[in-house]
Amino acid sequence: YDTHLASIHNSDENTVAGNLCTTNNCWIGLNDRANEGNFTYTDGTSFDHPPATWGSGLPDNLGGQEHCIQLISGGYWNDLPCQSNMPFLCNTPTESPTTDPTSDPTNDPTRDPTIDPTADPTQDPTANPTEPTSDPTNDPTVDPTIDPTTDPTTDPTIDPTSDPTVDPTIDPTADPTSDPTVDPTSDPTIDPTSDPTTDPTNDPTTDPTIDPTYDPTVDPTIDPTSDPTTDPTKNPSTDPTLAPSTAPTFSPSLAPTSPPTSAPSTAPTFSPSIAPTTPPTSDPTTAPTFSPTLTPSAPPTSSPSTAPTNPSASPTTDPTRDPTSDPTNDPTTDPTVDPTVDPTSDPTVDPTSDPTYDPTLFPTASPTKSTSKACGINTFCYEAYLQPMAGMTVSDTIGVSSTVNGEVNYHIIQTTIGDTTCNRPYIDVTFEETDFND
Repeated sequence: YDTHLASIHNSDENTVAGNLCTTNNCWIGLNDRANEGNFTYTDGTSFDHPPATWGSGLPDNLGGQEHCIQLISGGYWNDLPCQSNMPFLCNTPTESPTTDPTSDPTNDPTRDPTIDPTADPTQDPTANPTEPTSDPTNDPTVDPTIDPTTDPTTDPTIDPTSDPTVDPTIDPTADPTSDPTVDPTSDPTIDPTSDPTTDPTNDPTTDPTIDPTYDPTVDPTIDPTSDPTTDPTKNPSTDPTLAPSTAPTFSPSLAPTSPPTSAPSTAPTFSPSIAPTTPPTSDPTTAPTFSPTLTPSAPPTSSPSTAPTNPSASPTTDPTRDPTSDPTNDPTTDPTVDPTVDPTSDPTVDPTSDPTYDPTLFPTASPTKSTSKACGINTFCYEAYLQPMAGMTVSDTIGVSSTVNGEVNYHIIQTTIGDTTCNRPYIDVTFEETDFND
């Protein structure tokens, strides 16, 4: 009959088959001859009908000989020996069978085959086909995707691209541009701006900043620096210089002058003053000091020296508050570490080269005009006049003692008067000292 015994795969088909077998039981194509308990149809299709179709207690393989299935009254199934004679029910043969049937038919043919199948079916059909469209295209793609989407769009484009991307995004934009670029970037940003520019540059930077400004300039420089500052000023100049320094200072002023000089120095100091003068000189020195004072005079002199001395390498940390108006032209190289707090207003023009280390606290108001010279051995010369008391001769001084705070310091043991090497009247006094510390 050029067909197979009937294969039944759903309740509707079982009802139709049962109506055809109203008088007698009928054979159908189900059997387990090849493997007991593993039922298949003779047309190669799988057994997928619900077990509720079986009669009560069936199949039972009575005597181990029942391997073929009959359709009995009421639409129920029973197993019998395959050699039993009875009517049979067949599948309806196709009206236009293929002239070259496949040698490997499908086990699960479609229940609703296309009336115009493709002349060149795929050699590798998908193992998980989707529900076929009710309105298939008349011009299917000749190169369908190997990995079709599991969630196709319900509103496909009527004008699909002829060159789709090989790596489409898994998160497409909900609002694509109507005018996409013809040359998109190969490395798009992962965090694009929500407000792109309406006039993008034709020559973008190859190394854009990670932290762009929120308020870019409307008039950017046409020749930007290749080494921008890592700490730009928050208050840039509104009128920058046209000729910036090629060697700017590493420690710029925190409070620069508001009217900068029109002729800046070509060799600025490396250590500018922290508190520069507000009215700078109009005629600065060409050889400034390398170690300026940290506390300059608030009212500097209006007539500085034209020939200043070389400053001390170790200046005093406690300079005088009332310096002399006529300083010496030849200052000492070894100044005293304990200068007098009340210097004379009329210093000597010929100071001694060997000053005493323990000067008197109460010098005479009228010192001698000339100093003592070679007044003898083992004697002490004093630049003072002896004022003996009335009625007292020189010899009367012998035995006189000097006391300070109740302690005897010396005894005069001999006195002479003469006018020899000292070139003036003098008294040669020999002392017997008692306290060498005074």
